[in-house]
Amino acid sequence: MERYYSDKYSLDDYSPKSNDRKKSAPSRRRAASGTRRRPARAKTEDKPQRERQQKRGSGKKPTRVAPKGTRRRAPKKKMSKGKKVLVAVIAVIIIGGIAATACVVGLNMYRDYKKTQPFRFSDNVKIGGISVGGMSYEDAEAKLKENKLTMVHNFELAVVANGEKRKYSKYDFEYKFNFKTPLDTAKTYSLKEQGIYDEPETIPKTTEATAESESDENSVDFTVKYAVVPDSVKKQVKLLGREVDVDPVNAEVTAFHPFSAKRFSYKKGQEGYMLHQDELLEDMLTFIRSGNANKKIIANVETLTPEISVNDLRQNIIGLSTASSTSYNNQNANTNMAVALKACNGSIIKPGETWSFNEHTGDSNLESNGYKKATVIVEGKYEEGVGGGICQSSTTIFKAAVFANAAIIERNNHFWASDYAYAGEDATIDYPNLDLRFQNTTKYPMFLECKMEGSVLTANIWGVQEDYYDNVKLTSENYDIKKDDSYRTVTKRYLYLNGEVVNEEEICYSFYSLTDGHSMRDDDKGSFRTTVDGVCIEEVDKTPDTTEQSSE
Repeated sequence: MERYYSDKYSLDDYSPKSNDRKKSAPSRRRAASGTRRRPARAKTEDKPQRERQQKRGSGKKPTRVAPKGTRRRAPKKKMSKGKKVLVAVIAVIIIGGIAATACVVGLNMYRDYKKTQPFRFSDNVKIGGISVGGMSYEDAEAKLKENKLTMVHNFELAVVANGEKRKYSKYDFEYKFNFKTPLDTAKTYSLKEQGIYDEPETIPKTTEATAESESDENSVDFTVKYAVVPDSVKKQVKLLGREVDVDPVNAEVTAFHPFSAKRFSYKKGQEGYMLHQDELLEDMLTFIRSGNANKKIIANVETLTPEISVNDLRQNIIGLSTASSTSYNNQNANTNMAVALKACNGSIIKPGETWSFNEHTGDSNLESNGYKKATVIVEGKYEEGVGGGICQSSTTIFKAAVFANAAIIERNNHFWASDYAYAGEDATIDYPNLDLRFQNTTKYPMFLECKMEGSVLTANIWGVQEDYYDNVKLTSENYDIKKDDSYRTVTKRYLYLNGEVVNEEEICYSFYSLTDGHSMRDDDKGSFRTTVDGVCIEEVDKTPDTTEQSSE
């Protein structure tokens, strides 16, 4: 704010260099146009006032009096003792705050610095008993994985199976480890110990099985949780099962002596064993998870009895069927029949096995195999050829196989019907193109014996009679007859039980020519099988691994 003074005096009159009042010309200062002029102050005499002030000062240095119109500075008051103390306290607080602030700032700067440095575990840190002090997180994790089995408690497990003992230790199994949790917890602990975190120090504890380790007062060991992998235990159980498990061995015929008074020799069966793997697996897992040091487990091993015993064979093997025919052929043809039957004699047909005529006789077109030239049918014509006549051998065996309820896999008819068999019941052979094959569909072996005595051919099949039938009937029926040209035949097999038909089967079809003056052969109106009598069972071999033929 602008101040205005009277025209009579100016500020120069109060110069400290002179106390004398100076005269000056009246001021010509005028108020600015349009402003209100402030009235001039009344003139007073200042001298008496200064004198009064000097007297009031009691001899002290006179107080300088400001000119009129100026603000007077208030005199300083003396501070009391209490105020001085208060000021001092406030100063201490301020200084302390500044110092504390400086410490906090310094600590934060230190922490910020530490955070920029690569993390290292504190020197006293162990995880699962393994020291990781001074190591990085990644290096510590790698070391734990490398030494993970040292964290698994030592144990010895003995398993007794079928009288044999197998021992297992922790090294025979695999384990899953939780390294992340203890690593993270140990990292937090290390950061706190190194002064990077403010939170109170806390070390989590676990209730899981801990690794075996020795610790001192200055070290901190963090627990590693682990668990055995069930599949690794199951693997060991399966390996043990391969050693223990043995399939039972059925009694069997070790020798077949066709047409002998004692046709068969036998070998005893053997018991088998089966380890109850699921039960053993559960027992082993329970022990390993318990944390105990030693255990003996008696495994449950079941004894398996053979399905077929020697008594079963002795009582059940019978002559299932027999078939015969008479030859009216020449000597060479009869020789060929005898050679073929001899090659097939003594055949043992195992369960599920398919028997082949050609495989047993060999190439019947070769004289080197004992076959001679005789009449054969080639493309609807009679010719001389090696092996002529053997078809009567195969026909006789075919009929025996049908009555034994064997499954007929391959059978072929002649171009013209044969005079030694009903229509639909012949079986021609042409090595290697045409064959006779049949399969044993029972669970017991079949035995074929065949021979030729004089002009009579005989084929017998031995085996076990199945219980769903007790008799067999064979029929053949001619149809689609075309005079002087051809006809067809269907051959059927019927199974009977207690006089009732339990199964009917069409086993083959035939096509015959009536050219060159050949007549139609009679069909079979129904013939029942004939079984073989006179079987005599030999004594049983007492040694499972060897077979001895008994003698009278």
